[in-house]
Amino acid sequence: ETSESGKSPHSAVGVVANVPDSSLITQTQKNFDDTIKMLYRRVETMLRVNHYASIHYRARHYWFCFVPISSCIGLSGILALANAFNIGGARLWVGLSACAFALLAFLIGFLQTRF
Repeated sequence: ETSESGKSPHSAVGVVANVPDSSLITQTQKNFDDTIKMLYRRVETMLRVNHYASIHYRARHYWFCFVPISSCIGLSGILALANAFNIGGARLWVGLSACAFALLAFLIGFLQTRF
């Protein structure tokens, strides 16, 4: 006697015997799900940490590099204009101050590229 597929009913017994235990499949799936959850949490944590680090370093760069360099360049420009129009009467000291601020801006800019 044959089944609808044309095979004898006893040929499917071997296939059923090779199916793993359902508790093993459940445990394997549970382990896989736990691993994926742990990996997802780790990735999300690292994304959050990197986001906060970028905010920190952006603020640090702004206050320790950009603001001092801009201030030195601005003061150098103002002192150079004061020196050109001879405002204040102390032309040598104004010129030396402008040079000092320009050198300080150069030094901070150089250190910014190093660190």
